[in-house]
Amino acid sequence: MSTNPYGQPLANGGYNVSGKNHIQLSEQYGLFFNVHLKHKFTFGWELLFSQINGREDGVVEYFKWNAASNTEVENYSTYNVTRHISCIGLPFYFGYNYKRFNFNLGFQAALLFSSWEQNTGQIVVDYIYPTTIKSIGNSTFDFGAKTGLIYKLSDRFLLEANYYYGMMNLIRDKYYSENGKWKVQQMTIGLRCRLGTKAGNKAAPENK
Repeated sequence: MSTNPYGQPLANGGYNVSGKNHIQLSEQYGLFFNVHLKHKFTFGWELLFSQINGREDGVVEYFKWNAASNTEVENYSTYNVTRHISCIGLPFYFGYNYKRFNFNLGFQAALLFSSWEQNTGQIVVDYIYPTTIKSIGNSTFDFGAKTGLIYKLSDRFLLEANYYYGMMNLIRDKYYSENGKWKVQQMTIGLRCRLGTKAGNKAAPENK
């Protein structure tokens, strides 16, 4: 998800941005470990590999004042932004067990080893011309809050649903970081498979 102004305001005027974010399919794989704290509580951490996709499109209306005609002149541009992130995530969380459910809340740090965005569209300023911009100069670190719900199907298999909200602006360019934001919001639904358990309060490696 992002707020992405496309271009700069013209002299003696400004712009209005109307854009829309679209939900895109993403995927993640990894391992998780749980430590049981007494009967009702758990502490967990994970090692995840995630590929996150995003898309945004919209229109930017430019306005500048024509002194000769004493009127406001409107120009516009359209944009369609495709984004991709590949990262390794390390979530930590506390959970509460209720019957077959586990409610958990924590945080996640992520190392981005691949990220890019491609911006295509057309700009109308006195004449029309197409434009394509591809950027890879984004931040390499993200951090945010994460919450989840786990349902126990059996001793080996569990269903999970998670929501992650990144707090970092991934745009590193000075101009765009001041005028726009690129933050990750991700919702995942998946299946966990326990590979083994250990007696007591020790952690047991599990697969997801």
